[in-house]
Amino acid sequence: MKNTSQTTIQLLKMLIVFILLTAVFYYGMIWMDQHQQNVHRYEEPGAGAAEVSAITTGGEGQYMFWHVQHDYARLIEFLRDGE
Repeated sequence: MKNTSQTTIQLLKMLIVFILLTAVFYYGMIWMDQHQQNVHRYEEPGAGAAEVSAITTGGEGQYMFWHVQHDYARLIEFLRDGE
């Protein structure tokens, strides 16, 4: 009987610690979320948007070859990092 009551008390202590740590983690995540909402990641440019244009003159075949090499390199990087 005494062994069972000690086990029960130990279990309740662990449960209370678990609940407290979970609550601290939860409120920490809420705090971080609220903090990140106030951070502006990108600032507006001072003179407005800049015009960007690209002119291509042929060479689409070369782009496709580069694109395949790029995809292959990305796949190798993905597998190397173990993701």
